[in-house]
Amino acid sequence: MAREVFVEEPYRSPRPLDRSSVKRVVDVGANVGYSILYFLREYPQATIDAFEPHPLHCAQIESHLRVNCDSQRVHLHPVAVGSKAGCSKLSDAGVGSHLVSSSAAGLTVKVVNFFAWAGASEIDLLKLDCEGAEYDLVMDERFRTLRAKTIVLEWHATESHPEAERDILTRLESLGFEVVPISRANNEVLRRHFGLHAVGVAWAYRPEEGRCE
Repeated sequence: MAREVFVEEPYRSPRPLDRSSVKRVVDVGANVGYSILYFLREYPQATIDAFEPHPLHCAQIESHLRVNCDSQRVHLHPVAVGSKAGCSKLSDAGVGSHLVSSSAAGLTVKVVNFFAWAGASEIDLLKLDCEGAEYDLVMDERFRTLRAKTIVLEWHATESHPEAERDILTRLESLGFEVVPISRANNEVLRRHFGLHAVGVAWAYRPEEGRCE
């Protein structure tokens, strides 16, 4: 995971961003916190709202922040996000933990209504990497009201949404974003160990965003 974030750098924008103008980052699916550390380094003027429901991952995030002395710029929300508030089950599968049906085995976690939380506030950079839950968020009608300038997301093609790549990227384009796919994987390891058909990362920019002037 550390190698992926800091060496492969999926969270480095393929279009130049004005680092000083990124004041607010929202990280949905912060996992153990490497993305948070990356954003803190890349955007020195930014504060970060990070969402991560797994308690062990949250403990690792807090440890990473203490070591790096950057906790003052981060607000950690130990909850999952969704289209409505409530509770859900989270599979206890390490870095691949994801929301599952209420009848499945797993951890019970709180879910916040992401759209109610975000409201009309401006988000300079929105990261979505929530192991499949990004599909319902992006496809929700309220997603068009989010004031997100730039989005980086990891899409997951699952049994329920085998065409997630097409659906999500088309949806973002229909909302006026310029979409730049940067990676895609489709292999037996994904299918066998994570139940995924494919996974990939894409960036999306409002027409006036994503470029240095």
